[in-house]
Amino acid sequence: MDRVNRPLRDGQAPVELSWRGPGGKGYTKVSSGEGDDPTIPPLRERRTRTLVLTILAVVSVTLILFRTNRVGPPHFCPVEDYSNGTWVLKDPPLHANTSRISVEHASGFKGCAHAFKPEWYFGAYQSGQGGEMDMDKYRWDAAQWTWKPNRKSCRAVEEVTGEMLVRDLVENGGWLLLGDSLTEEQFFSLSCFMYPHVRVDWGRKGWEEQHMYLRSNTPLYDSLKFPPSFSLDYTPLVTNLRTDQGFSPPELRKLYHKKTPTAQHLRQPLTTYPVASPSFDSYISTFLLDRRNYRSLIMSMGSHFTPREFNFGMDDIFKFFKTVVEDWVSQVKEKLDKDPVATGQRRVIVRSATSGHGECKSHFKPYQSDPEKPETEYNWGWMDKFNDVFKTAVSEANHPQISFLSLERPAKLRPDGHAADCLHISVGLGIIEGWTKYLYHYLTMQRRSDVVT
Repeated sequence: MDRVNRPLRDGQAPVELSWRGPGGKGYTKVSSGEGDDPTIPPLRERRTRTLVLTILAVVSVTLILFRTNRVGPPHFCPVEDYSNGTWVLKDPPLHANTSRISVEHASGFKGCAHAFKPEWYFGAYQSGQGGEMDMDKYRWDAAQWTWKPNRKSCRAVEEVTGEMLVRDLVENGGWLLLGDSLTEEQFFSLSCFMYPHVRVDWGRKGWEEQHMYLRSNTPLYDSLKFPPSFSLDYTPLVTNLRTDQGFSPPELRKLYHKKTPTAQHLRQPLTTYPVASPSFDSYISTFLLDRRNYRSLIMSMGSHFTPREFNFGMDDIFKFFKTVVEDWVSQVKEKLDKDPVATGQRRVIVRSATSGHGECKSHFKPYQSDPEKPETEYNWGWMDKFNDVFKTAVSEANHPQISFLSLERPAKLRPDGHAADCLHISVGLGIIEGWTKYLYHYLTMQRRSDVVT
């Protein structure tokens, strides 16, 4: 019998050892004092116990993963867990020590690198004195709340800082933001979230093309690990390209006539309402430029699919939106498959679109549960359907580099969180900043593990 060789201690007598083996058969052995330990059962029984414990452990882990339907790296917060939360009052509460408080301070920022229309983005009003902004009661009340996911696994998202994001964008590649004016708001928010480490420049298209670069005097400079081709002047950390509908008007017309039955053709499917949408090839080629060092393309759209932009009703607009989304995902998939950069280094994220709230200025606190009635203004009541279309298209594409993130729920619960109108969201309330923090969390976790959902 294979036993550990341990001598008896001085004065220790031989011990009769008994075990009950398989089938109830008894085994007895007298210790010779030459190495038999009465506390250790035979090797066969130890192996049986180890096997049983191993099986139990495997079964337990499997049941946990089956129940949660997710596998991922440690401390990963699935998007459904992040979105499943509530708005709670800040603790300690936000107090004003004067009649006028800096809206940047109230938003948790030290400043903003973006200087264009701050009062519009913040939902505050210019006082006309020293460039300061006044916060009326609506904006002040809205600033008192913070988003709290229900699951503890999402604490990592709450702890994301501007410095963490700056370091990641430099060392692991930048973000190319594509979308409408709500995405433009996220760009402004990013200039505050990463202040004072970044600067903002407009590109050739003016406000429709904005770039965020690393400042040369950032305190983080000496600790950053720069890629070989990184340039302070030519490598953006974040770029925002205004893209209302995913394709340019000529591309949309071509797609409409290609996919719509001839009998239903409209000679002019688009109205003359101005939209800002570059061609697909122009922005996807920008994303794939090595010298720009983009690693994540983040798209969101939906607000500009209304009868204001199309010459037909919402039912037909919804059908065409589905056509646009499916074609967009298909072309993105094709481009990624031909990308010379190593597989998996570039990611395409579709962020769910958000809707507005009717009569938003009459609300002074968040909803504590999902609204029962859909919104009826503009196309807001269709936004959930739009998001479902995008989610389905991404799922059916089944591409490891394309993901859909449902991040609209925190905004849906904030009728009190709007800016100058009832669609746009006030920067600094934690809604848009939540998008940024979750995107950072998701992308960093995705780099650590190929399976995160």
